[in-house]
Amino acid sequence: MAPTQTIVNCRAVLADRIEPDCAILIEAGRISALGPRVQPQGEVLDAGGLIAVPGFVDAHVHGAVGHDFNEPSIEAVQAVLRAHARHGTTALLASIYTDHAEKMLQAIETLANLPQPEDGAELLGIYVEGPFLNKARRGAQPEETIIPPDPALFARMVQAGAGKVRILAISPELPGALELIRLAVKSGVRVSMAHTDATYAQVQEAAAAGLSHVTHLFDGMRGLHHREPGPLGAALLLDQLEVELIGDGLHVLPEIVNLTLRLKGTDKVMLISDALHLAGLPPGRYDFAGQPAEVGDGWAKLIGPGTPVSVCTMDQAFRNAASWTGLPLPQVTLLTSLNPARAAGALARKGSLEPGKDADILLMDDQFSLREVFLRGRRLSLAQR
Repeated sequence: MAPTQTIVNCRAVLADRIEPDCAILIEAGRISALGPRVQPQGEVLDAGGLIAVPGFVDAHVHGAVGHDFNEPSIEAVQAVLRAHARHGTTALLASIYTDHAEKMLQAIETLANLPQPEDGAELLGIYVEGPFLNKARRGAQPEETIIPPDPALFARMVQAGAGKVRILAISPELPGALELIRLAVKSGVRVSMAHTDATYAQVQEAAAAGLSHVTHLFDGMRGLHHREPGPLGAALLLDQLEVELIGDGLHVLPEIVNLTLRLKGTDKVMLISDALHLAGLPPGRYDFAGQPAEVGDGWAKLIGPGTPVSVCTMDQAFRNAASWTGLPLPQVTLLTSLNPARAAGALARKGSLEPGKDADILLMDDQFSLREVFLRGRRLSLAQR
């Protein structure tokens, strides 16, 4: 159990304002009170005027430091959780990419039964990206493992996940996709549009069947055309669809982030890392799902087609959003904390600084560099970053 402690002298970013000279009381791993009149108890940390923001929630992340969530290994998965925690991600959905069915099932089962490390981001659930995708828009997804929608396989995934499969990403134009969307929604799984060549009308039909989410908007989908708006037009115009944007500034340029926010509003957009196992590795040549990849300084790509892949972290995404958009900090935290917490089904505990929620708290300087990370009330050492 995390000790009772109080963070004093911080500027707390709340839902509707920044509270100056704020104190945050943490008891039993949760925020029990905050405000300028809170009396310190237990251990006291003087934040020295640092900015306190809610811990980042990454709704779509695959890996880091040479490991990914497709590995059926407790040690590998915990290493990824620890790596992203040191960049301010206090909770996440573990995303697995397209692979052979049995390997995906093994990965799901490993994640469903994972012991939660105290010094790692909290695993909120599982995000299954594929294998029911359109090969024509596969991006970095390995082509040989992409298959048509298969309700029986999905049922096995749900069973292996033991109630922890939160999102299924699918191409809604595929034969059988609508039936699978309805099945997923009935099973309590959120359905996302991904790697798609759908028409606008096909997305409308999928939304009527229960589609509610869009995987890394703009990436892995047909472009916008004035005579066929396609999946992009549908994602931007249909109010029931919430959208992800990769926050590295390479997959989606700042101008496109601002365009999306103008059309969707801050309550329908979330920034994600979509980071692969290449995140946190030194520049060099590596492998991703049997495909040669190159990592540079802050970027990565598949060597053959030159497809960009992500090595982003959520602290980078936060800094980028604050710089690109000019939004007030309470609205920036919607993109990096509250909206993804809602998508992950964890809004009751995560996503904002308020009494009763988990004490997932970040202290940042005025350049938005991380100084302190609290995971469910436990102060994390950042020495190994």
